Amino acid sequence: MIRVSLDVFDVTFPEGKRVLINRNSHQIIENHEISDHTEEISFCVMLGVYFWEGAFFCVVSNDTELISPVFGIEKVVSFEIIPISRNQSDLSLLKEGFDSYGFYFSKEVDLSLNLQQIYQNSPTRFEYIWNEQAIIQAKQFFGIDEMPSLINAIVGHVNYAKEQLQHWILISRKSKRNVGPRFWSRGLDKDGNAANFVETEQVVIHNNEKISFVMIRGSLPFGWTQYPLVSPFPPVVFSDDDFNIKICKTHYQKLKEIYGSITTLSLIETEGRESGLSKKIKEINESVPFVNLIEFPIKKIMKKDKSWKAQLLSILEMTLNSDGFFYCINDIVHRNQTGVVRVNCLDCLDRTNMTQCIITEHILKDYFLKDYPLHFYLMWVKNGNSMSNQYAGTNALKREIILKQRISPLTKWRDTLIGGKRLLVNSFFDGKKQDSTNVLLQHKLVKATYPKIRFPVLYAVFYFIVALILCIIPPLSKVFWRKGLNMLINRPKYSIKT
Repeated sequence: MIRVSLDVFDVTFPEGKRVLINRNSHQIIENHEISDHTEEISFCVMLGVYFWEGAFFCVVSNDTELISPVFGIEKVVSFEIIPISRNQSDLSLLKEGFDSYGFYFSKEVDLSLNLQQIYQNSPTRFEYIWNEQAIIQAKQFFGIDEMPSLINAIVGHVNYAKEQLQHWILISRKSKRNVGPRFWSRGLDKDGNAANFVETEQVVIHNNEKISFVMIRGSLPFGWTQYPLVSPFPPVVFSDDDFNIKICKTHYQKLKEIYGSITTLSLIETEGRESGLSKKIKEINESVPFVNLIEFPIKKIMKKDKSWKAQLLSILEMTLNSDGFFYCINDIVHRNQTGVVRVNCLDCLDRTNMTQCIITEHILKDYFLKDYPLHFYLMWVKNGNSMSNQYAGTNALKREIILKQRISPLTKWRDTLIGGKRLLVNSFFDGKKQDSTNVLLQHKLVKATYPKIRFPVLYAVFYFIVALILCIIPPLSKVFWRKGLNMLINRPKYSIKT
């Protein structure tokens, strides 16, 4: 229960501990009764204390949904952001941050760990705990240690299905490092952290048996940017080769320490607009001899070869047999997964999710109770939609291939519409989403260093007028239309302080 008066912030945790905070000094006070409180707010979990623009806020929820009875995994459905400080600040960025991502937690297991790591008693992987800094601030603020209602929350997606006596759980853990929306978060950062890095784990539990299979996805493993223009494929800029080799080695060394052997499956096209990225990954990968790079330009192969799935699995057969999967009976471990496949396409969304589904289906085919386990495919469709919405602002493409093993003209039309929506979202809304993500993660921010344009609306209007005048010369008119639209690109106002 939280009660807020003019001068006092009064919180009683579900475990019974009560703390009173002076809203001016932010110090704990003793034996103070408040009678002028404005409202009472009940909560069952607390995500922590957040700081923004000189003010502190407590974020709690009394609205959670049980997603999986196995492991007791719950999703935070809605949030309450309650001011602790008397001085107020704009909450829109913090609210948008919470609205943009799915938060999951468990009071039974450490959700930052996959099943194999749980059995190895591995420590919490704070790379996946998105409210880590907010928890630290809450402990300092309220003078508390560990408390069940102060939860570690991961971001990503969790899905559960039961098929007779089998329990199927799909967990995607999204890294909080080098994170942001599509065109503002590409490649590796200076510490070797990949943008849109996600560990996805499929768990099957049948009687006394437990099976876990893990794959990862992440942006192409070198330094590159692709800042938005009003174009489906803005220009790509690569970092210096020496820097790229350094951060690529760092990235893969981290993965090797966690997962063992690494196979990178690149779905990037080797021809056309993605060919430069394909060439670069081959060049950079030569400096990392312990990583096996497999190129599989899936778009091109799907068009030419109806047996593309069999071809893909044939190429991966030795790797998958060698890496294996985690398997235990009666809590006695019989097998560990000794390697991982790192899948990437351009965005690590549609092609990547479809491919990971195919690989997982192949690994676990002996555990299916029927030939076409619809619950399994629906899990992966929902996972694809969730990952896509968090990174690109729309549902995923190619979901019909997962569900029906084909793609119809209607689906092609639907995917075209989704592509158009992505262009609008990424061009005109994602700058603010990048800011909200940084606030959510409690990064120290400074004013952005992206190129500033004074009076962008006036410039846009000017270019639109010129474009109309030049309608009789379509090529020139098109140039000015694009210039006008690019004036309106939504850029982040802040960048992370280094």
